[in-house]
Amino acid sequence: MSKFEENVMKLLGEINSRLDKMDEKFAGIDSRFDKMDEKFVEMNDRFEKLETDLEEIKGENQFIKRAVLDNNELIKTVSEDQKSTYELLGEHDVSIRKFRRKFSLIEEHEL
Repeated sequence: MSKFEENVMKLLGEINSRLDKMDEKFAGIDSRFDKMDEKFVEMNDRFEKLETDLEEIKGENQFIKRAVLDNNELIKTVSEDQKSTYELLGEHDVSIRKFRRKFSLIEEHEL
């Protein structure tokens, strides 16, 4: 083999070595992309679950909101009834005091 052929073979060997290293690097890059794809699939699954959970929470929130509004109406009704009851009790209290005074006046006159 001539010197020229030796140099060519040596260069081809170096080129092959570099190509092998590049192949290894590309394999590493491919592996990283595969891992990233897996992560994206996992993230997509998690987001879909979050969306499902969020929709459930929205439904429950509407139910709770409706229940709170119904309770507020009930509380307003009870409050109004209580005001009426206090008014009635107040009127009865005044009537009872009036009768007591009349009764005490009658007792004083009888004595």
